[in-house]
Amino acid sequence: MRQFTLSQVQRFTELAGLPSFQEYVLELEQDTQLVRDVEAMVADVDHFRTKHWDSVHELGLYRIFLYCLTRSRRPGLFVETGVLHGLTSLFILEALERNGQGRLVSIDAPSYFETGPANLDGVDDRLPPRKEPGWVIGPHRRQRFDLRIGLSSEHLEPALCEGPPAEIFLHDSDHTPQNMKFELETALRFLAPGGIIVCDNCINNTAFFDFCSAFQLPMFVFPAGGPGGTAKRERERNLVRFGVTWKPVGGEF
Repeated sequence: MRQFTLSQVQRFTELAGLPSFQEYVLELEQDTQLVRDVEAMVADVDHFRTKHWDSVHELGLYRIFLYCLTRSRRPGLFVETGVLHGLTSLFILEALERNGQGRLVSIDAPSYFETGPANLDGVDDRLPPRKEPGWVIGPHRRQRFDLRIGLSSEHLEPALCEGPPAEIFLHDSDHTPQNMKFELETALRFLAPGGIIVCDNCINNTAFFDFCSAFQLPMFVFPAGGPGGTAKRERERNLVRFGVTWKPVGGEF
């Protein structure tokens, strides 16, 4: 668990009533197939600059955390907004497959190479030419993947309410304050009691912090993680990247 702030992660799992993440980190470290599969998918895509990773940790604390959270919580339904290449979705799907249960509903307004970013937050990430959202996810990991193209304003509430309520929600779409507020509050209303909410790029504005304060929710924030290298990269890896909270059992919202 090299990239984790150990005491913070341990405190999070204790308060959220989850088992330790340690065995799931070791699981990822010992099985290198996920990293090799990603390398195979990006090998011939010039637009995707990185072609090789020496360790799963180089793909970031954020994705390792989500893998461990999914393994630990064992959700029947995980809902995420924002897909792009699908690297994060891949980690979630791998965890669901190892769990032997659950599915991932992913909502995405595609940022095609030809049309530019669909988001309004100023981030210029876009898909490689002629690629669709989630293109790095290989065919053998798609049986639990339910991709819905469109805006979260159209698809989020229905996705959270299909059958038993979702148990984990991930916001990683348009990081404007208005959209973050809408997605976080919608998730809080419809998640199962005790459901986990993860907010990527929570430092972009105050929406996540305002949300936790307004509803008096516990709050944890974690750094980007990933490899060091240059002084600039070392500073970036220690910046806050994502926030986590959860819906209290018995809470009314």
